Amino acid sequence: SLSIRLHPLIGINKARFYIEKFKKNNSFPNLKVKFIDHQKESLQESMINSEYCIFGHSSTINQSICMNCKVIAIKISYLYSPPIQELYKNSPNLKII
Repeated sequence: SLSIRLHPLIGINKARFYIEKFKKNNSFPNLKVKFIDHQKESLQESMINSEYCIFGHSSTINQSICMNCKVIAIKISYLYSPPIQELYKNSPNLKII
């Protein structure tokens, strides 16, 4: 299963539409998706409760590495790397793809 904490500017209906499209196009018809309610769980709680934290271009990457979370940072641009502070770039808990 996949737990998703949406950015506050992304609507849940739009997210559901793209997740269903992804599932159909990538042979994941049985993927179970749970949306995390940001009013019931803080961002820090979400990171601690997750096996992996996955981020695009977000400074929250640094906070999650500092909290000893396993992090996958997705490079979403050919021009810019994820905003990772120098002291965390060699963390064993960080994978950049």
